[in-house]
Amino acid sequence: MTFSANMAESTTSLSRPENALSYLIRQGLGWSLVALIWWAAAHGVDNVGFDLRFLAWDLYICSGYFAITHCLFRPLVRSLRARLPPPPWRYPLLLALPWAGILVLAAMEYLWFYLNGFSFELLAEQLPRKMLFHGIFLYAWLLCYQLAWVRRQTTDNIELAEKPRIYVLAQLGGWSIAGLLWYVLVVSGPLADSDTLWLLSWILLVCCVSLLLSHFVLRSYFQASADRPGGVLKKSLQLILLTLLCALMIMVAEAIWIPITGFGIRSQSGAQFLVVFAIKQGFFLFWSLVYLSWLASRQKELAETKRLLLEVAYQEAQLSGLKQQLNPHFLFNTLNSIRAMIIKDQNIARTMVSSMSNLLRYSLYLGEQNTLPLSRELEIVEEYLALEKIRYGERLRAGFALDNGLMDIPVLPMSLQTLVENAIKHNIQRTERGISLTIGAQRQGQELRLWVENEGQLQSEDSGGLGLKNIRQRLKLIFGDAAELSLTSPGENRVLAQMRYPSPGQATESPQ
Repeated sequence: MTFSANMAESTTSLSRPENALSYLIRQGLGWSLVALIWWAAAHGVDNVGFDLRFLAWDLYICSGYFAITHCLFRPLVRSLRARLPPPPWRYPLLLALPWAGILVLAAMEYLWFYLNGFSFELLAEQLPRKMLFHGIFLYAWLLCYQLAWVRRQTTDNIELAEKPRIYVLAQLGGWSIAGLLWYVLVVSGPLADSDTLWLLSWILLVCCVSLLLSHFVLRSYFQASADRPGGVLKKSLQLILLTLLCALMIMVAEAIWIPITGFGIRSQSGAQFLVVFAIKQGFFLFWSLVYLSWLASRQKELAETKRLLLEVAYQEAQLSGLKQQLNPHFLFNTLNSIRAMIIKDQNIARTMVSSMSNLLRYSLYLGEQNTLPLSRELEIVEEYLALEKIRYGERLRAGFALDNGLMDIPVLPMSLQTLVENAIKHNIQRTERGISLTIGAQRQGQELRLWVENEGQLQSEDSGGLGLKNIRQRLKLIFGDAAELSLTSPGENRVLAQMRYPSPGQATESPQ
């Protein structure tokens, strides 16, 4: 919770600045569109035509819109964003803010009528309807400004993006079904006697506006707020408010469309109006719930993917740590061998140091690999056996039992060498005649089997060394439960150490 909250606060505190030119262009285009809507509505209802006084009023009111939103709304909203932590009363204030604008516009309406000598009775008749539209436009501006800020502070979330073709088909299909349902509902209601062509064009208008609102308002908000903190109650209130505003915008579009086309609608009672409005909001609520369900499933899928990626990264870190453990372990054992030989024969000890340097070069280089070809691993084993034969002479005997075609099969670096080292370390000192080793590799179906068999007795401490523990952990990290390393006694005076894991393809030596 704290991480998301801190991210939200840091986003607010490090707000990306608003581009002044694009802001002024959006303001000019938006209020010009509102002026055109006012003229279209007045032309359809009052048939004002090209009336200069009405055009002057239109310009006067839209200038008021610009002044109110720019000088009152914008500074207040920006000051609320700058407060950290955000004050708890910011949402009630934002909801009440358009009412202050409505009061200012009402005062401007009275001033206009007074200066032009119009009857105040006419103003009293028109003012309620005008205030309703003023409120809708101001609330719409506030919502769009908030959405623009959220989009500006939130980079496009590529992970949550829909597949374009599926999304477009779902939008078109969904709103087409909604239009069909709406047609079934209205033909038996207040529009039963309307012209069929006009009725279809009206439903097409409603569906098109609904599609645009669902895409640019609802979808944009849900995408931008997907990772923002908030409780169920808060998000539910935001959802209800957004769908309520979308339903109001549909009513505005209808209020403009119907007078322009010249068709009337039978008067509706208050109850009928509320039912129609509730149905429109219900469509947006249903769309929102479907989209939020998809968004939740997508977020869950992404969270699971990220969890798996984190697990893989953690396993790779573990594997890297295990591989780094091999070098000190191998170096410690080899230095012990050289120390013992220095007392006996310094020339042989120098030869052992040269061989050890070759082995260290192998181990340091191969520490960057997760796998390597069996042929390279056998080179390491032969170098190690040569080093140990200098120390033990004829007491150490080794042979190979390898299936054909396995030289390129991938194996774990230093795995066979560790098995050989473990066999020598735990058995050669227990007998004066020494030991014989057999190093083998065999493919059995879909499984690869690598083993080292030697003379000796299996003791309980033979399986507890760091080297074998390291191999077991690496096998488990790479192959899971499908791999195993076992130490058994297949016969009298015999010890078998073998690895089994799924047989992969050909190995490469590129670093992971």
